[in-house]
Amino acid sequence: MEEFVKWLSDTYSIDLRIAYALFEKGIDNEKVAQALFEPKPENLVHWSGLPDIYRILQKIKDIVNSGSAVLVWGHEDADGFTSVAILKKALELAGVPEVFYYVPSKKKEGHGLSLEGLNYARNNSVNYIVTVGCCSSDQEKVELARKFGIEVHITDHHELPAKLPNTVLVNPKRGGNNFKYLAGVGVALKVAWAILEEFKGQNLKDIISTSPEFFIYSAIGTIADRVPLFSENRIIADLGINLLNESPPLFVETLKEISQSEPTLDLIISVISSGSREDHLHRGVELLISNEKNYLTRLIQENLKAVSEYRERVETLMKNILATLRTPRKYILIDLKDAEPKYLGAIASRLKDSFNLPAIVMGRKGNEIVAEVRVPYGVNSLELLEYLSPYLKSYGGHKAASGFSSEEFNLAEIIEGVEIYFRSHFKPEIKADFEVDSPDQKLIEDLKRIGKLGVNMRVLMKYKKDILDGELNGARVGSLKEGDRILVETGSNGLNVISVL
Repeated sequence: MEEFVKWLSDTYSIDLRIAYALFEKGIDNEKVAQALFEPKPENLVHWSGLPDIYRILQKIKDIVNSGSAVLVWGHEDADGFTSVAILKKALELAGVPEVFYYVPSKKKEGHGLSLEGLNYARNNSVNYIVTVGCCSSDQEKVELARKFGIEVHITDHHELPAKLPNTVLVNPKRGGNNFKYLAGVGVALKVAWAILEEFKGQNLKDIISTSPEFFIYSAIGTIADRVPLFSENRIIADLGINLLNESPPLFVETLKEISQSEPTLDLIISVISSGSREDHLHRGVELLISNEKNYLTRLIQENLKAVSEYRERVETLMKNILATLRTPRKYILIDLKDAEPKYLGAIASRLKDSFNLPAIVMGRKGNEIVAEVRVPYGVNSLELLEYLSPYLKSYGGHKAASGFSSEEFNLAEIIEGVEIYFRSHFKPEIKADFEVDSPDQKLIEDLKRIGKLGVNMRVLMKYKKDILDGELNGARVGSLKEGDRILVETGSNGLNVISVL
Protein backbone atom coordinates (compact mmCIF):
# COMPACT_ATOMS: atom_id res chain seq x y z
CA MET A 1 0.00 0.00 0.00
CA GLU A 2 2.73 2.47 0.95
CA GLU A 3 4.55 1.89 -2.32
CA PHE A 4 1.42 2.37 -4.41
CA VAL A 5 0.38 5.55 -2.58
CA LYS A 6 3.85 6.99 -3.16
CA TRP A 7 3.56 6.05 -6.85
CA LEU A 8 0.12 7.71 -7.03
CA SER A 9 1.42 10.90 -5.45
CA ASP A 10 4.48 11.06 -7.72
CA THR A 11 2.79 10.03 -10.98
CA TYR A 12 -0.12 12.45 -10.74
CA SER A 13 1.69 15.14 -8.74
CA ILE A 14 -0.77 15.21 -5.85
CA ASP A 15 -0.24 15.77 -2.15
CA LEU A 16 0.67 12.53 -0.38
CA ARG A 17 -2.21 12.97 2.09
CA ILE A 18 -4.66 13.15 -0.78
CA ALA A 19 -3.10 10.04 -2.30
CA TYR A 20 -3.68 8.13 0.96
CA ALA A 21 -7.30 9.31 1.06
CA LEU A 22 -7.82 8.27 -2.57
CA PHE A 23 -6.49 4.82 -1.76
CA GLU A 24 -9.10 4.48 0.99
CA LYS A 25 -11.77 5.51 -1.51
CA GLY A 26 -10.93 2.69 -3.91
CA ILE A 27 -8.10 4.09 -6.03
CA ASP A 28 -5.90 1.14 -5.15
CA ASN A 29 -4.23 0.19 -8.45
CA GLU A 30 -2.75 1.89 -11.50
CA LYS A 31 -5.71 1.15 -13.79
CA VAL A 32 -8.41 2.76 -11.65
CA ALA A 33 -6.01 5.65 -10.99
CA GLN A 34 -5.71 6.25 -14.72
CA ALA A 35 -9.51 6.07 -15.01
CA LEU A 36 -9.74 8.72 -12.28
CA PHE A 37 -7.26 11.21 -13.66
CA GLU A 38 -8.01 10.56 -17.34
CA PRO A 39 -11.76 9.79 -17.42
CA LYS A 40 -12.23 8.71 -21.03
CA PRO A 41 -13.76 5.50 -22.45
CA GLU A 42 -10.47 3.89 -23.45
CA ASN A 43 -9.45 3.97 -19.77
CA LEU A 44 -12.30 1.78 -18.58
CA VAL A 45 -10.58 -1.15 -16.90
CA HIS A 46 -10.75 -4.33 -18.97
CA TRP A 47 -13.18 -6.96 -17.72
CA SER A 48 -10.57 -9.73 -17.60
CA GLY A 49 -9.52 -8.93 -14.03
CA LEU A 50 -12.98 -9.54 -12.56
CA PRO A 51 -12.99 -12.61 -10.28
CA ASP A 52 -14.69 -15.70 -11.77
CA ILE A 53 -15.52 -13.96 -15.06
CA TYR A 54 -14.01 -16.74 -17.18
CA ARG A 55 -16.14 -19.33 -15.39
CA ILE A 56 -19.26 -17.44 -16.46
CA LEU A 57 -17.99 -17.23 -20.04
CA GLN A 58 -17.34 -20.97 -20.10
CA LYS A 59 -20.84 -21.66 -18.80
CA ILE A 60 -22.35 -19.44 -21.51
CA LYS A 61 -20.36 -21.36 -24.14
CA ASP A 62 -21.82 -24.58 -22.79
CA ILE A 63 -25.31 -23.06 -22.86
CA VAL A 64 -24.93 -21.91 -26.48
CA ASN A 65 -23.62 -25.33 -27.53
CA SER A 66 -26.43 -27.19 -25.76
CA GLY A 67 -29.20 -24.85 -26.84
CA SER A 68 -30.39 -24.34 -23.27
CA ALA A 69 -32.16 -21.31 -21.81
CA VAL A 70 -30.79 -18.73 -19.36
CA LEU A 71 -32.64 -16.61 -16.80
CA VAL A 72 -31.25 -13.20 -15.81
CA TRP A 73 -32.23 -12.41 -12.22
CA GLY A 74 -32.42 -8.75 -11.25
CA HIS A 75 -33.33 -6.35 -8.49
CA GLU A 76 -36.34 -4.03 -8.31
CA ASP A 77 -34.79 -0.62 -8.87
CA ALA A 78 -33.31 1.40 -11.75
CA ASP A 79 -29.86 -0.13 -11.26
CA GLY A 80 -31.42 -3.59 -11.38
CA PHE A 81 -33.65 -2.97 -14.40
CA THR A 82 -30.84 -1.49 -16.48
CA SER A 83 -28.58 -4.40 -15.50
CA VAL A 84 -31.16 -6.95 -16.62
CA ALA A 85 -31.68 -5.19 -19.96
CA ILE A 86 -27.96 -5.08 -20.73
CA LEU A 87 -27.14 -8.66 -19.81
CA LYS A 88 -30.26 -10.07 -21.50
CA LYS A 89 -29.35 -8.39 -24.78
CA ALA A 90 -25.69 -9.46 -24.53
CA LEU A 91 -26.67 -13.09 -24.01
CA GLU A 92 -29.02 -12.95 -26.99
CA LEU A 93 -26.26 -11.48 -29.15
CA ALA A 94 -23.94 -14.27 -28.00
CA GLY A 95 -26.36 -16.85 -29.37
CA VAL A 96 -28.23 -18.04 -26.27
CA PRO A 97 -31.48 -19.30 -27.85
CA GLU A 98 -33.86 -18.15 -25.12
CA VAL A 99 -33.20 -15.60 -22.38
CA PHE A 100 -35.80 -15.13 -19.66
CA TYR A 101 -35.59 -12.59 -16.89
CA TYR A 102 -37.06 -12.34 -13.41
CA VAL A 103 -37.26 -9.42 -10.98
CA PRO A 104 -38.72 -10.33 -7.57
CA SER A 105 -41.26 -7.98 -6.03
CA LYS A 106 -39.78 -6.15 -3.05
CA LYS A 107 -43.23 -6.04 -1.50
CA LYS A 108 -43.98 -9.75 -1.82
CA GLU A 109 -40.61 -11.50 -2.15
CA GLY A 110 -37.96 -9.16 -0.75
CA HIS A 111 -34.42 -8.96 -2.10
CA GLY A 112 -32.46 -11.68 -3.85
CA LEU A 113 -33.45 -15.18 -4.86
CA SER A 114 -36.96 -16.31 -4.00
CA LEU A 115 -38.88 -19.58 -4.13
CA GLU A 116 -41.44 -18.05 -6.50
CA GLY A 117 -38.72 -17.03 -8.95
CA LEU A 118 -36.95 -20.38 -8.75
CA ASN A 119 -40.23 -22.10 -9.55
CA TYR A 120 -40.65 -19.76 -12.53
CA ALA A 121 -37.25 -20.92 -13.77
CA ARG A 122 -38.18 -24.59 -13.29
CA ASN A 123 -41.47 -24.14 -15.11
CA ASN A 124 -39.57 -22.76 -18.11
CA SER A 125 -36.96 -25.54 -18.11
CA VAL A 126 -34.19 -23.14 -17.07
CA ASN A 127 -31.24 -24.77 -15.34
CA TYR A 128 -28.91 -21.74 -15.31
CA ILE A 129 -29.51 -18.38 -13.61
CA VAL A 130 -27.12 -15.43 -13.69
CA THR A 131 -27.91 -12.61 -11.26
CA VAL A 132 -27.19 -8.90 -11.68
CA GLY A 133 -26.64 -6.53 -8.77
CA CYS A 134 -27.80 -8.91 -6.08
CA CYS A 135 -27.50 -12.22 -4.23
CA SER A 136 -23.97 -12.09 -2.75
CA SER A 137 -25.54 -13.11 0.58
CA ASP A 138 -27.94 -15.76 -0.73
CA GLN A 139 -26.14 -18.87 0.47
CA GLU A 140 -29.29 -20.81 1.37
CA LYS A 141 -31.22 -19.96 -1.79
CA VAL A 142 -28.24 -20.86 -3.99
CA GLU A 143 -28.25 -24.30 -2.36
CA LEU A 144 -32.02 -24.58 -2.78
CA ALA A 145 -31.65 -23.79 -6.48
CA ARG A 146 -28.98 -26.47 -6.75
CA LYS A 147 -31.42 -29.00 -5.28
CA PHE A 148 -33.87 -27.96 -8.00
CA GLY A 149 -31.21 -28.68 -10.62
CA ILE A 150 -30.51 -24.99 -11.26
CA GLU A 151 -26.99 -23.56 -11.25
CA VAL A 152 -26.79 -19.95 -10.05
CA HIS A 153 -23.90 -17.64 -10.94
CA ILE A 154 -23.82 -14.26 -9.20
CA THR A 155 -22.73 -10.86 -10.47
CA ASP A 156 -23.04 -8.18 -7.81
CA HIS A 157 -21.49 -5.05 -6.32
CA HIS A 158 -22.71 -5.06 -2.72
CA GLU A 159 -20.48 -5.54 0.32
CA LEU A 160 -19.41 -9.13 0.80
CA PRO A 161 -20.77 -11.21 3.67
CA ALA A 162 -18.47 -13.17 5.99
CA LYS A 163 -19.53 -16.39 4.27
CA LEU A 164 -19.84 -16.35 0.48
CA PRO A 165 -22.27 -18.52 -1.48
CA ASN A 166 -20.72 -21.70 -2.82
CA THR A 167 -20.83 -20.66 -6.46
CA VAL A 168 -19.34 -18.33 -9.06
CA LEU A 169 -19.32 -14.76 -7.74
CA VAL A 170 -18.30 -11.83 -9.95
CA ASN A 171 -17.97 -8.86 -7.61
CA PRO A 172 -15.29 -6.13 -7.87
CA LYS A 173 -15.07 -6.01 -4.09
CA ARG A 174 -13.32 -9.38 -4.32
CA GLY A 175 -10.48 -7.75 -6.26
CA GLY A 176 -9.39 -7.80 -9.88
CA ASN A 177 -8.25 -4.20 -10.52
CA ASN A 178 -11.71 -2.86 -11.42
CA PHE A 179 -13.15 0.03 -9.41
CA LYS A 180 -14.56 -1.43 -6.20
CA TYR A 181 -17.54 0.90 -6.19
CA LEU A 182 -19.09 0.10 -9.54
CA ALA A 183 -22.88 0.04 -9.48
CA GLY A 184 -24.56 -3.28 -10.20
CA VAL A 185 -25.07 -2.10 -13.77
CA GLY A 186 -21.37 -1.27 -14.01
CA VAL A 187 -20.58 -4.89 -13.25
CA ALA A 188 -23.28 -6.03 -15.71
CA LEU A 189 -21.70 -3.80 -18.36
CA LYS A 190 -18.31 -5.42 -17.78
CA VAL A 191 -19.87 -8.90 -18.07
CA ALA A 192 -21.66 -7.89 -21.28
CA TRP A 193 -18.39 -6.49 -22.64
CA ALA A 194 -16.72 -9.83 -21.85
CA ILE A 195 -19.50 -11.75 -23.59
CA LEU A 196 -19.43 -9.64 -26.75
CA GLU A 197 -15.64 -9.71 -26.94
CA GLU A 198 -15.51 -13.48 -26.51
CA PHE A 199 -18.49 -14.41 -28.69
CA LYS A 200 -18.64 -11.59 -31.25
CA GLY A 201 -15.02 -10.40 -31.35
CA GLN A 202 -16.10 -6.86 -30.45
CA ASN A 203 -13.80 -4.50 -28.59
CA LEU A 204 -15.03 -1.62 -26.45
CA LYS A 205 -15.12 0.83 -29.37
CA ASP A 206 -17.19 -1.64 -31.40
CA ILE A 207 -19.71 -2.06 -28.58
CA ILE A 208 -20.09 1.71 -28.14
CA SER A 209 -20.85 1.93 -31.85
CA THR A 210 -23.19 -1.07 -32.21
CA SER A 211 -24.86 -1.15 -28.78
CA PRO A 212 -24.89 2.43 -27.45
CA GLU A 213 -27.89 1.56 -25.24
CA PHE A 214 -25.56 -0.54 -23.08
CA PHE A 215 -23.74 2.63 -22.01
CA ILE A 216 -26.88 4.75 -21.83
CA TYR A 217 -28.49 2.23 -19.48
CA SER A 218 -25.25 1.92 -17.52
CA ALA A 219 -25.17 5.67 -16.95
CA ILE A 220 -28.81 5.73 -15.86
CA GLY A 221 -28.33 2.85 -13.41
CA THR A 222 -25.04 4.19 -12.09
CA ILE A 223 -26.43 7.66 -11.39
CA ALA A 224 -29.64 6.22 -9.91
CA ASP A 225 -27.66 3.98 -7.54
CA ARG A 226 -25.75 6.99 -6.15
CA VAL A 227 -22.37 5.31 -6.20
CA PRO A 228 -19.30 7.60 -6.12
CA LEU A 229 -19.11 9.29 -9.52
CA PHE A 230 -15.40 9.20 -10.10
CA SER A 231 -12.90 6.88 -11.79
CA GLU A 232 -14.76 4.24 -13.83
CA ASN A 233 -18.18 5.46 -12.68
CA ARG A 234 -17.38 8.94 -14.01
CA ILE A 235 -16.43 7.48 -17.41
CA ILE A 236 -19.61 5.39 -17.56
CA ALA A 237 -21.84 8.29 -16.55
CA ASP A 238 -20.29 10.85 -18.92
CA LEU A 239 -20.20 8.48 -21.90
CA GLY A 240 -23.76 7.28 -21.35
CA ILE A 241 -25.20 10.77 -20.98
CA ASN A 242 -23.44 11.91 -24.16
CA LEU A 243 -24.87 8.93 -26.06
CA LEU A 244 -28.31 9.56 -24.54
CA ASN A 245 -28.25 13.08 -25.98
CA GLU A 246 -26.96 11.91 -29.36
CA SER A 247 -29.22 8.90 -29.91
CA PRO A 248 -31.91 8.52 -27.23
CA PRO A 249 -33.54 5.07 -26.97
CA LEU A 250 -37.12 4.64 -28.15
CA PHE A 251 -38.58 4.79 -24.64
CA VAL A 252 -36.92 8.18 -24.03
CA GLU A 253 -38.24 9.51 -27.35
CA THR A 254 -41.69 8.23 -26.42
CA LEU A 255 -41.46 9.83 -22.98
CA LYS A 256 -40.50 13.12 -24.64
CA GLU A 257 -43.59 12.96 -26.87
CA ILE A 258 -45.92 12.16 -23.99
CA SER A 259 -44.53 14.78 -21.60
CA GLN A 260 -44.14 17.32 -24.45
CA SER A 261 -40.76 18.39 -23.14
CA GLU A 262 -37.19 17.19 -22.96
CA PRO A 263 -37.23 14.67 -20.10
CA THR A 264 -34.75 15.27 -17.32
CA LEU A 265 -32.52 12.46 -16.12
CA ASP A 266 -34.41 12.50 -12.83
CA LEU A 267 -37.71 11.94 -14.66
CA ILE A 268 -36.21 9.14 -16.77
CA ILE A 269 -34.96 7.38 -13.63
CA SER A 270 -38.30 7.90 -11.87
CA VAL A 271 -40.29 6.50 -14.80
CA ILE A 272 -38.05 3.43 -15.03
CA SER A 273 -38.17 2.89 -11.26
CA SER A 274 -41.91 3.29 -10.78
CA GLY A 275 -43.05 0.22 -12.68
CA SER A 276 -44.35 -2.96 -11.14
CA ARG A 277 -44.45 -6.58 -12.17
CA GLU A 278 -47.13 -7.86 -14.51
CA ASP A 279 -47.19 -11.63 -14.21
CA HIS A 280 -43.55 -12.62 -14.92
CA LEU A 281 -42.67 -9.38 -16.74
CA HIS A 282 -41.65 -6.12 -15.12
CA ARG A 283 -42.55 -2.72 -16.53
CA GLY A 284 -39.17 -1.30 -15.49
CA VAL A 285 -37.36 -3.81 -17.70
CA GLU A 286 -39.93 -3.78 -20.50
CA LEU A 287 -39.41 -0.05 -20.97
CA LEU A 288 -35.77 -0.75 -21.78
CA ILE A 289 -36.10 -3.79 -24.02
CA SER A 290 -39.32 -3.27 -25.98
CA ASN A 291 -39.40 -1.79 -29.49
CA GLU A 292 -43.20 -1.62 -29.71
CA LYS A 293 -44.26 2.03 -29.66
CA ASN A 294 -47.86 1.46 -28.55
CA TYR A 295 -46.73 -0.82 -25.72
CA LEU A 296 -44.15 1.72 -24.56
CA THR A 297 -46.74 4.48 -24.68
CA ARG A 298 -49.03 2.53 -22.37
CA LEU A 299 -46.21 1.67 -19.97
CA ILE A 300 -44.95 5.24 -19.78
CA GLN A 301 -48.42 6.66 -19.18
CA GLU A 302 -48.98 4.16 -16.37
CA ASN A 303 -45.56 4.84 -14.90
CA LEU A 304 -45.99 8.60 -15.02
CA LYS A 305 -49.17 8.20 -13.03
CA ALA A 306 -47.30 5.96 -10.59
CA VAL A 307 -44.51 8.56 -10.28
CA SER A 308 -47.03 11.24 -9.34
CA GLU A 309 -48.74 8.98 -6.80
CA TYR A 310 -45.39 7.91 -5.36
CA ARG A 311 -44.18 11.46 -4.84
CA GLU A 312 -47.48 12.48 -3.24
CA ARG A 313 -47.32 9.51 -0.88
CA VAL A 314 -43.72 10.29 0.11
CA GLU A 315 -44.65 13.89 0.86
CA THR A 316 -47.62 12.78 2.98
CA LEU A 317 -45.47 10.32 4.93
CA MET A 318 -42.77 12.95 5.49
CA LYS A 319 -45.30 15.51 6.67
CA ASN A 320 -46.75 13.04 9.19
CA ILE A 321 -43.30 12.01 10.41
CA LEU A 322 -42.05 15.55 10.90
CA ALA A 323 -45.24 16.48 12.76
CA THR A 324 -44.66 13.77 15.37
CA LEU A 325 -40.87 13.38 15.39
CA ARG A 326 -39.34 14.28 18.70
CA THR A 327 -36.01 16.09 18.70
CA PRO A 328 -33.59 13.40 17.49
CA ARG A 329 -30.28 12.72 19.17
CA LYS A 330 -27.79 10.27 17.68
CA TYR A 331 -30.18 8.57 15.26
CA ILE A 332 -33.71 8.50 13.87
CA LEU A 333 -35.78 5.30 14.04
CA ILE A 334 -39.21 5.33 12.41
CA ASP A 335 -41.71 2.47 12.12
CA LEU A 336 -44.11 3.16 9.25
CA LYS A 337 -45.80 -0.19 9.94
CA ASP A 338 -47.89 -1.00 6.86
CA ALA A 339 -46.17 1.41 4.45
CA GLU A 340 -45.00 -0.38 1.33
CA PRO A 341 -41.27 -1.13 1.16
CA LYS A 342 -40.84 1.03 -1.95
CA TYR A 343 -41.25 4.20 0.14
CA LEU A 344 -38.76 3.35 2.86
CA GLY A 345 -35.52 4.25 1.08
CA ALA A 346 -36.80 7.65 -0.03
CA ILE A 347 -38.04 8.48 3.47
CA ALA A 348 -34.78 7.34 5.08
CA SER A 349 -32.76 9.45 2.62
CA ARG A 350 -34.89 12.53 3.27
CA LEU A 351 -34.56 12.17 7.04
CA LYS A 352 -30.82 11.59 6.83
CA ASP A 353 -30.37 14.67 4.65
CA SER A 354 -32.66 16.83 6.81
CA PHE A 355 -31.04 16.01 10.16
CA ASN A 356 -27.58 14.74 9.12
CA LEU A 357 -28.19 11.68 11.29
CA PRO A 358 -28.43 7.92 10.67
CA ALA A 359 -32.02 7.11 9.71
CA ILE A 360 -33.64 3.68 10.02
CA VAL A 361 -37.12 3.45 8.49
CA MET A 362 -39.14 0.26 8.94
CA GLY A 363 -42.20 -1.04 7.12
CA ARG A 364 -43.79 -4.43 6.48
CA LYS A 365 -43.71 -7.14 3.85
CA GLY A 366 -46.50 -9.48 4.87
CA ASN A 367 -45.63 -10.63 8.39
CA GLU A 368 -42.01 -9.50 8.13
CA ILE A 369 -40.34 -6.26 9.13
CA VAL A 370 -38.37 -4.68 6.31
CA ALA A 371 -36.21 -1.60 6.70
CA GLU A 372 -33.96 0.79 4.84
CA VAL A 373 -30.99 2.49 6.49
CA ARG A 374 -29.30 5.67 5.28
CA VAL A 375 -26.38 7.28 7.09
CA PRO A 376 -24.37 10.50 6.65
CA TYR A 377 -20.73 10.83 5.68
CA GLY A 378 -18.42 9.07 8.13
CA VAL A 379 -20.91 6.44 9.39
CA ASN A 380 -20.93 2.74 8.44
CA SER A 381 -24.50 1.41 8.36
CA LEU A 382 -23.30 -2.18 7.99
CA GLU A 383 -21.71 -2.08 11.45
CA LEU A 384 -25.15 -1.34 12.91
CA LEU A 385 -26.71 -4.23 11.01
CA GLU A 386 -23.93 -6.57 12.06
CA TYR A 387 -24.69 -5.64 15.68
CA LEU A 388 -28.40 -6.33 15.11
CA SER A 389 -27.77 -9.52 13.11
CA PRO A 390 -29.00 -11.96 15.84
CA TYR A 391 -32.48 -10.50 15.28
CA LEU A 392 -32.34 -10.18 11.49
CA LYS A 393 -33.43 -12.60 8.80
CA SER A 394 -31.26 -10.98 6.16
CA TYR A 395 -29.31 -7.76 5.64
CA GLY A 396 -26.83 -6.15 3.28
CA GLY A 397 -25.96 -3.16 1.13
CA HIS A 398 -23.30 -0.46 1.35
CA LYS A 399 -21.76 1.56 4.17
CA ALA A 400 -23.93 4.55 3.30
CA ALA A 401 -27.14 2.71 2.37
CA SER A 402 -28.36 -0.70 3.45
CA GLY A 403 -31.43 -2.66 4.42
CA PHE A 404 -32.66 -5.59 6.46
CA SER A 405 -35.60 -7.89 7.09
CA SER A 406 -36.71 -9.61 10.28
CA GLU A 407 -39.59 -11.51 11.81
CA GLU A 408 -42.27 -9.34 13.39
CA PHE A 409 -41.70 -10.84 16.85
CA ASN A 410 -38.17 -9.33 16.87
CA LEU A 411 -39.45 -5.74 16.73
CA ALA A 412 -38.86 -4.94 20.41
CA GLU A 413 -35.35 -6.43 20.31
CA ILE A 414 -34.50 -4.41 17.19
CA ILE A 415 -35.68 -1.15 18.75
CA GLU A 416 -33.75 -1.85 21.93
CA GLY A 417 -30.70 -3.02 19.96
CA VAL A 418 -30.59 0.20 17.94
CA GLU A 419 -30.71 2.26 21.12
CA ILE A 420 -27.95 0.23 22.80
CA TYR A 421 -25.78 0.38 19.69
CA PHE A 422 -25.92 4.16 19.39
CA ARG A 423 -25.63 4.69 23.14
CA SER A 424 -22.78 2.30 23.90
CA HIS A 425 -21.15 0.91 20.76
CA PHE A 426 -21.38 3.55 18.07
CA LYS A 427 -18.04 5.08 17.17
CA PRO A 428 -18.43 7.26 14.08
CA GLU A 429 -15.58 7.24 11.66
CA ILE A 430 -13.65 10.48 11.50
CA LYS A 431 -15.68 12.90 9.43
CA ALA A 432 -12.59 14.23 7.69
CA ASP A 433 -10.40 12.22 5.36
CA PHE A 434 -7.39 13.90 6.93
CA GLU A 435 -6.39 16.95 8.96
CA VAL A 436 -3.87 19.68 8.23
CA ASP A 437 -2.83 22.58 10.45
CA SER A 438 -1.18 24.73 7.81
CA PRO A 439 -2.67 24.30 4.33
CA ASP A 440 -0.50 25.52 1.48
CA GLN A 441 -1.39 26.59 -2.05
CA LYS A 442 -0.34 23.23 -3.57
CA LEU A 443 -2.72 21.31 -1.29
CA ILE A 444 -5.59 23.67 -2.13
CA GLU A 445 -4.97 23.34 -5.88
CA ASP A 446 -4.82 19.54 -5.57
CA LEU A 447 -8.10 19.44 -3.64
CA LYS A 448 -9.80 21.59 -6.26
CA ARG A 449 -8.43 19.31 -8.95
CA ILE A 450 -9.83 16.10 -7.48
CA GLY A 451 -13.12 17.85 -6.77
CA LYS A 452 -13.48 18.53 -10.49
CA LEU A 453 -12.81 14.82 -11.08
CA GLY A 454 -15.85 13.96 -8.95
CA VAL A 455 -14.10 12.91 -5.74
CA ASN A 456 -15.89 13.86 -2.54
CA MET A 457 -13.20 14.47 0.09
CA ARG A 458 -13.35 16.30 3.43
CA VAL A 459 -10.35 17.95 5.07
CA LEU A 460 -10.15 19.52 8.51
CA MET A 461 -7.86 22.53 8.41
CA LYS A 462 -7.09 25.86 10.03
CA TYR A 463 -8.19 28.94 8.17
CA LYS A 464 -5.27 30.89 6.73
CA LYS A 465 -6.44 34.05 5.06
CA ASP A 466 -3.40 34.43 2.81
CA ILE A 467 -3.94 30.91 1.40
CA LEU A 468 -7.72 30.46 1.53
CA ASP A 469 -9.05 33.94 0.81
CA GLY A 470 -11.19 33.65 -2.32
CA GLU A 471 -10.85 29.86 -2.46
CA LEU A 472 -13.84 28.86 -0.30
CA ASN A 473 -17.61 28.72 -0.84
CA GLY A 474 -20.32 28.74 1.83
CA ALA A 475 -22.55 30.99 3.89
CA ARG A 476 -20.04 31.33 6.73
CA VAL A 477 -16.98 32.18 4.66
CA GLY A 478 -17.30 35.92 5.27
CA SER A 479 -17.17 35.51 9.06
CA LEU A 480 -14.09 33.27 9.19
CA LYS A 481 -11.18 34.40 11.36
CA GLU A 482 -7.52 33.48 11.16
CA GLY A 483 -6.95 30.13 12.84
CA ASP A 484 -10.59 28.95 12.80
CA ARG A 485 -10.84 25.16 12.43
CA ILE A 486 -12.98 24.46 9.38
CA LEU A 487 -14.23 21.32 7.65
CA VAL A 488 -13.82 21.75 3.89
CA GLU A 489 -15.36 19.50 1.23
CA THR A 490 -14.28 19.16 -2.39
CA GLY A 491 -16.83 19.69 -5.14
CA SER A 492 -17.09 20.42 -8.83
CA ASN A 493 -17.52 24.11 -7.97
CA GLY A 494 -14.43 24.28 -5.75
CA LEU A 495 -14.01 23.97 -1.98
CA ASN A 496 -17.05 24.26 0.27
CA VAL A 497 -17.02 25.02 3.99
CA ILE A 498 -19.18 22.39 5.69
CA SER A 499 -18.76 23.56 9.26
CA VAL A 500 -16.72 25.77 11.52
CA LEU A 501 -15.56 23.86 14.62
